[in-house]
Amino acid sequence: SAPPHPHTSPLYALPEQDMEPIQGNSLSVILYSMSEAHIDPHFCQRALAALSHPRILHTLTPVDIACLLRALAAMQFRSLSFLERIAEFLSGGSRNQCRLEEYGTHQLAQMVLALGQMRFHHEGLLSA
Repeated sequence: SAPPHPHTSPLYALPEQDMEPIQGNSLSVILYSMSEAHIDPHFCQRALAALSHPRILHTLTPVDIACLLRALAAMQFRSLSFLERIAEFLSGGSRNQCRLEEYGTHQLAQMVLALGQMRFHHEGLLSA
């Protein structure tokens, strides 16, 4: 079946505040599905705004973040501010400590690969 037209995408119709209760991992899965369906990345911006909220970001597991970054790379995503926030979170530079040692090598490899595809370079993350 053909992917839904972006304007009729239920995610796009959601006002910003309605996205708050959605768990971060669900948003990651939604975004991954959107990338698979080749939905225009501009329509994913609202989901990303919700995802990068510190409270939601904190609910993401290593698998979620790896899945999210793979989806973003597949969409040729280029929002540096969002990637900065994710990198800041991953490298423990944010208040919410995210411990990279809890990440398996498989997830780390996927993240590095995805960030590389997006031409994203973050000193703190690489040294972490």
